[in-house]
Amino acid sequence: MTGRRAYKSPLREEQAKQTRERIVDGLIEQLDDTGRSDFAMNEVAERAGVSVRTIYRHFPTREDLLDAVQDRIDRSAVRIPPSSGRELPGHIDRLLEWFEAHPELIEASHVTDLGREVRQHSRRRRSAHTRDLIDEWLGDLTEDERVIVFGAFRAFVSSATWRTMRSELAMSPEQTRDSIQWVLGLMLDDIERRLAAAREGGGA
Repeated sequence: MTGRRAYKSPLREEQAKQTRERIVDGLIEQLDDTGRSDFAMNEVAERAGVSVRTIYRHFPTREDLLDAVQDRIDRSAVRIPPSSGRELPGHIDRLLEWFEAHPELIEASHVTDLGREVRQHSRRRRSAHTRDLIDEWLGDLTEDERVIVFGAFRAFVSSATWRTMRSELAMSPEQTRDSIQWVLGLMLDDIERRLAAAREGGGA
């Protein structure tokens, strides 16, 4: 018989989602172990309580699994950039709170081969998304000015900056937050001046 729709069981879909989440949890646990430089599917399967075959059914390639891990981190850390400058201070506070809650994961993402691979795997995609939002938000500025904002935002609002302040400079959470918010405030003030000048010039 043709034209019959395949039945999708909500329960089965929910179970599949939960299985995917357990698999991602398993690999994130390995990221928390800063002594590890790579991962084996059989260990991920053991941590997740599933078979290796199940992992490959949900994540056919290594890249698919790494993408899922980075997507989880991005969602958890609220790392999707806001669409306007007014949202930035609150966004940065939430981001810094997440870093403080997951110091082992942040450290592993910088010092282990596996952690760096996860970060680098989606860096191009995340950078493109950030640049698109900046272009939309600051469309009245010149291309060079938007590149400057993009570079400053990507370099300063990052786990690398947080890690430097907290681990290498031994700054407290409050000092780290105030330092980043201070620099962010200076950047936003300059952006507002540039936007005002661009709009005034455009209306002349």
